[in-house]
Formats: sequence, structure tokens, C-alpha cells
Amino acid sequence: MTLKAIEALVSIIFFSNKVGMLVGKKLGWILGAIGALLSIVYFYFLDLRVYMVAELGLFVTMMYGVLVKEENRKIEAGILSSLFVIILVLTVFTFTGELTFFEFWSSAGMLAATYLLHPKNGAWKIKWGWTILAATHLGAAYIGYAKNQPMFPHYQIASAIVGVFGAIKKN
Repeated sequence: MTLKAIEALVSIIFFSNKVGMLVGKKLGWILGAIGALLSIVYFYFLDLRVYMVAELGLFVTMMYGVLVKEENRKIEAGILSSLFVIILVLTVFTFTGELTFFEFWSSAGMLAATYLLHPKNGAWKIKWGWTILAATHLGAAYIGYAKNQPMFPHYQIASAIVGVFGAIKKN
């Protein structure tokens, strides 16, 4: 499979994931988990190490959204804290400049947003989740443009627009 084919799959799957989550379908969370696993390979080829680790964390949070029926704040806090620490440490050790900074804040934001979008959360958290998600997708678009990816940044912008709709949607 070529990098362009992986880019297309990742872009389409993640956009579909956001639309599915916006309309409240569990399939959106499942597509997010699939997209996260495929993204690990994609980001490996782009040499975006922080994103690779973040996608593993995104897979965990997406599967949490699919499988967990009741909230457990201790487990949730433990998962998120661990992921943020790992991403921060990786950012420090792989820092190469501006792109690494954007990788960090968009990765951390994406994980926080995904956690806030869990269907068991209240409307306030979900609105903040969509808002953070929209902002972090713009950061991911910037990275996609910097890495000369033809399709990925455009789907990131489209996902940011879905995030704006999610933030203004009445729950």
C-alpha cells in the first residue's frame, strides 16, 4: 500500500468518524479506533513520532467510548494522565522545532477532546470537546501542509468544520 493510499484511507476514515460522532452513532467511535491504528503507520512514514504515540492513545480513548457503559473517573483520569505524560516526554526528547510543538498541542488537545466527547458526559463537556477538536484539527492541517501531504490537511479542515457544528449543535 502506498503512502498516498494510506493518507486517503486515514483522511476518509477520520472524517467519517467525526460525522458519525456528531450524529451520535457508535460507528463513529469504531471508525475512530480503526483510523487511529492505520494512522500509526501513516505517521511513522511521515516521521511524526509524537502523533504516532498520540494515535495509540486515541485508539484507547475511542475503544473506551465504544466499550464502557458507565463512567469511572479514576480510570479515565489515569488513562488521560498517562497519555499526556508519555506525549510530553516524547515531545521533549524528539523536539525538532515548530512542527513538534504543533504535534504536541494538537495531540494533547485531540485526546482531551475525545475524552470530553464520550456520550456519557454532559452537554457542557461535549461542547468543549467539539470546540477543542475543531482547534486541534486546524493544528493537524498545518502539520499536513508542512509535510506536503495533498489530501490529509483538507480533511483536517473539514473535520474542524464538523467540530464547529458539534460545538453549536443543541444536545
